[in-house]
Amino acid sequence: MNRLPVLLVLTVVNLCCQAVKQNPSSASKAPICVVGYRLAPTATVSDVYSLQAGTTSIAVQRFKDIHYAHFSFVGRTELRIGISEAISKWSLSPRRLEIPAKTEGRDLLLAISEPSKLVVRINDRERLFIFADSLDKYSPRLCDAGVVNIVDSGVDNASGEVQTARIQAAIDSAAKDAVLFFPPGLYRTGTLELKSNITLYLAGGCLIQGTDSLKDYKGNVNDGKKSTGRLILVDRSENVAIKGLGTIDANGTILRNRNDHRGRVLLIRNSRNVFIEGVILRDPPSWNTHILGCENVTIRNVKLLNDPGLRNTDGFDPDACHHVLIENCFAYCSDDAVAIKCAGYDGIYRDVEDIVVRGNVLLTKKSALKVGTESRTAVMKNILFEANDVIFADRGMTLYCHDGATYSDIRFIDNRFEECYPDIKQCLMDFYIKDRKDYDKYYGGVGQIRNVLVRGCEAYTQWPRESTFRGSLDSKHLISEIRFEDFVIAGKACRNLQDARISIRADVKEYVTNVTFTVSDGRRLEKN
Repeated sequence: MNRLPVLLVLTVVNLCCQAVKQNPSSASKAPICVVGYRLAPTATVSDVYSLQAGTTSIAVQRFKDIHYAHFSFVGRTELRIGISEAISKWSLSPRRLEIPAKTEGRDLLLAISEPSKLVVRINDRERLFIFADSLDKYSPRLCDAGVVNIVDSGVDNASGEVQTARIQAAIDSAAKDAVLFFPPGLYRTGTLELKSNITLYLAGGCLIQGTDSLKDYKGNVNDGKKSTGRLILVDRSENVAIKGLGTIDANGTILRNRNDHRGRVLLIRNSRNVFIEGVILRDPPSWNTHILGCENVTIRNVKLLNDPGLRNTDGFDPDACHHVLIENCFAYCSDDAVAIKCAGYDGIYRDVEDIVVRGNVLLTKKSALKVGTESRTAVMKNILFEANDVIFADRGMTLYCHDGATYSDIRFIDNRFEECYPDIKQCLMDFYIKDRKDYDKYYGGVGQIRNVLVRGCEAYTQWPRESTFRGSLDSKHLISEIRFEDFVIAGKACRNLQDARISIRADVKEYVTNVTFTVSDGRRLEKN
């Protein structure tokens, strides 16, 4: 591959970033610079939307039932979204951002100055996701020591032929602290296993895509009943990073429909000090990103795109982990967007502690911000959901304690919920203690939920059904110490259970205790 185009793009990006590097606070005043990325040969160009950022045309591609565009920029940039019909109505999310927009003929116009993840819908057509990233100030240069162009290792990124062995050989032979640089192109592969002290950097326009054949994938995530594969594996490793603005695609729809394959895009297992940033992770056969038995994992500005037609395509699943941060990410899922749990996969049972989910944009047909369902450990505590924008979900805040753990010190702070997805529950909150020993003979037990804070959260509309608190039938296992502070639904501050539309089942009401509501002056309003 000719290096000139890659070097040219990096040079432009580095020049555009100088003003930001010299004075990061002045990014919105810096000269406008927009960098778009070419589509992979397998991409389908959108037949609904077009996009222009400043004077730069940005490629828009169709993916499953949505369309999306991806670019990087610095400086205040005007976006012009085109559609080939008259605009009668439109919506723009997250609503929290309050971005003004207007129509001009068949175009929708708006402007952004900061990195944004936007959800646009015009005339009830399919949604358009816009991923507007900041320029990557930290992209490696091919001339730097320790940076290896993967193509120089004999990897083919043009033919579409399977490259698993060549890519894995380059990973295995890389020196400590090496950066493997994937230039734009298509890399077809089966399972890739990363090792300690290595970074994969995916340039914008790079697509690592799974093959159509199960023989190219390794299994070995086992819950005692079935085994699942994965495309990218980080196992018993440390100091591992995947960075950049490229895409990893697990080809999940094909694999699931042909073989009922339940693999992951990314499995991080028994590892520590792992950093994932910037990339798009799409089309998992089942869960997208599974973090199992790990500590010190940071996932930042990652975009998850799942097939909503497949069941069980969760977004992020921190499982039996300590110290996980999921920040400024995007997730479009058929199942739970974030589910913090201890499921017992591969026999890993470990208390869950210090999980932060902050500043994300989430769309799901199931639960958005969830602890559980699996709780096969003693303690799950110190969990924070903060400043997340839930564009739609069937359930906004979910605590399912079904396998005997104690949930404590869980905080929902400043989250926004825009609309309900009409699935099976259709309620803003669902807190539920259950014993599943009849469901699964291997697990069971009655847990408890205590010390939960819901502060500054707002639902823009009423959910169709009441929220539910369902305790156990045992006075030693309560839902207790639930505090609501400045909780708003449809513009109204909630002062009691009735305002919050929370239903407590009559047969377990005595086991739901100490639920309080306060307003901003700190005055207690009501206690049940």
